[in-house]
Amino acid sequence: MEQIDDSIREFLAYSSIEKGLSANSLAAYRSDLKRLEEFLTAQKVDVLRAEASQLQEFFKSLYERGLTPRSVARYQSSVRGLYRYLIEEDRLKRDPTARLQPPALWKRLPKYLTIDQVDKLLAAPDSTDNLAATAVVIHTALRSLRLRNDSEGLGPLHSKGCDWTATCHSALNRFRRLSLYA
Repeated sequence: MEQIDDSIREFLAYSSIEKGLSANSLAAYRSDLKRLEEFLTAQKVDVLRAEASQLQEFFKSLYERGLTPRSVARYQSSVRGLYRYLIEEDRLKRDPTARLQPPALWKRLPKYLTIDQVDKLLAAPDSTDNLAATAVVIHTALRSLRLRNDSEGLGPLHSKGCDWTATCHSALNRFRRLSLYA
């Protein structure tokens, strides 16, 4: 078995027994905290003596390795959990993760747009290319209603060779039938 700091080993046991984390979650925590330990060991710092600035450097190093903000956020969650545990167990007096800022995560795009959202997009002024913006809105609306390959035979949408007028009329009729547009 790999060598790991006692504090981390105790936290993983606590997470398994008391919190009931799954084997996958425990493996992720172990991996994240092992990487933290390796980083701190290279700086000749014990896990119990790490300062906020050293932890910030650790997270910065993760970005430099090419990790995404979502992955760094997962690391931060693991590290925060460890230090919260150490405080609860009276092994630390203050939490070095208390003032760490989580990475800015991208908001995911919605899988579909509501009618109100489509109306707002269509009403928004566009100084570049209204036709392209309209095509994107229509394409998104059609995808959200699964009209791309439905039984009406619309087929996949492409900017070339697509009869936008017929496609839009068909989509509007579908909207009306589903009582979403009226």
